[in-house]
Amino acid sequence: GLFGLMLMLIGVNLFIRQRGLPSEHGAAVSRWQLVLVGVCGGSFSAFFGIGGGVVTVPLMVILLRLPIHLAVGNASALIVISSLFGTLSYIGHGWGAPHLAPFSFGFVNLLIVILVAPFSFLFARLGVKVAARLRHDKLLKVFAVVQMAIGLKIFVSTFLL
Repeated sequence: GLFGLMLMLIGVNLFIRQRGLPSEHGAAVSRWQLVLVGVCGGSFSAFFGIGGGVVTVPLMVILLRLPIHLAVGNASALIVISSLFGTLSYIGHGWGAPHLAPFSFGFVNLLIVILVAPFSFLFARLGVKVAARLRHDKLLKVFAVVQMAIGLKIFVSTFLL
């Protein structure tokens, strides 16, 4: 429920502040600023058990004043790295565990990977094409509305149902 509330607050903040956010950023971002965003995003990700993109993208847009296209691209690149280490971790921690499903390497099931991976690649490419056609302000508004809607659903299902 708290995660849903956080998503709604981030979405509202992005939606309200979008006029004050630049569509282009000319100045370089320091390593320390990136490290700060990474630590904050990683901390929230670890606490809520989620991927960091829902936190790091708004942080890059609001705090670092990066265009949303660049923020989403950075977050997407980090997904590759975190997914690799997450997968290796699940394989290692589950290696030799009893009662695993057939075709499992640790806690990673190859049948699920075969079913999910093609759709991930397909929709990632589709998302890039759609995002490239949207202006900064429109993409930011869509991102904010999606964050608010998902946050509201999580919040309502946790506290009101």
